[in-house]
Amino acid sequence: MENNEQFSINSSGQVVLNSTFTELVGNASLGAYTDYENRNNPSYVPPALNYGTRPFQYVTRFTGFDSVPWGSGQEERFGLIYQWSARADVYLFAFRGTSSAYDMWKDLESASTANFNPYHRPSNFPNVVHVGKGFNDIYATKNSSMLASMQGQLFNAIKQLPTKPRQIIITGHSLGCALGSLFALDVAASLPGIQITNMNFASPRVGTGTWETTYDTMYALRPHTIRVRNDYDLVPTVPPEWSPFDFRHVGRQFDVSYSPTSYFHNPVDIVEAWHSLLNYRYVVYQAVTNSPQIWTGKFKNQAKPHFDMESYKPNTQTIDWASGELKKVLESLRSDKEECA
Repeated sequence: MENNEQFSINSSGQVVLNSTFTELVGNASLGAYTDYENRNNPSYVPPALNYGTRPFQYVTRFTGFDSVPWGSGQEERFGLIYQWSARADVYLFAFRGTSSAYDMWKDLESASTANFNPYHRPSNFPNVVHVGKGFNDIYATKNSSMLASMQGQLFNAIKQLPTKPRQIIITGHSLGCALGSLFALDVAASLPGIQITNMNFASPRVGTGTWETTYDTMYALRPHTIRVRNDYDLVPTVPPEWSPFDFRHVGRQFDVSYSPTSYFHNPVDIVEAWHSLLNYRYVVYQAVTNSPQIWTGKFKNQAKPHFDMESYKPNTQTIDWASGELKKVLESLRSDKEECA
């Protein structure tokens, strides 16, 4: 799979997505959630992912560990690995986002930092690469019943893949973007020579300036990383970029812009609608078939409940925070910021 089958950059410096590839990674991200939802179904096998006439076939899954202060924590399913039937050396790794109270706690812990350590640390790897502690804990730690951390499982899986990987595609949504991005840098540092593509949806900021420099510049992953972001979504605005936190985004950004047509809904439903992977997929799929890749129009909220939504030209609409239930969201955000100050 070549770069022009995934995305390109036009003469204006804007990201142009390949529609078939975009559908592939969107379906893979959703597949990681579906696998978690089937965690109590031992007979569940993730289906293949369509990609033209040559699908991506399921290979194996991996888990991660959520430690929490109120108990012993929990090992949970976090993602899936697929192999392309057209080229056996091309693999896709999909990471799911927040799905449990344990995940939510690790999200909250990610405003504090930990030092990231690659699986095979090269001699020139920076001594300090600060990333969100909660993200790093899920990725790099384990409990006593686990044979390996998520990090260990991923690199053991790479060793055991049916064909040595030439290319690894990484995708995810929300928390899954953070975990996938840690993995992207880890592969670049630990297994140089593997081609990496990281395209994700609704990524939070994963690390600080040391992370951004190492990821984007030292390992040159910026041209190979696309973050799809809804203008209204709050998750890409955290952890904070303002002092003393200094969290940064990596890669390039592809913008969409959608929101409920009315803000007289439960604030939680509004925030979830902004962030829902189902809404991201719907709007992006509409946009990528256009030139330029922008879609405006009304649609039903793809996540429950099904109220009306509207997609706009990115960076043109602003939120009236005094409208309807949104003022409750604003009051909550202000309260959180004052507590952090």
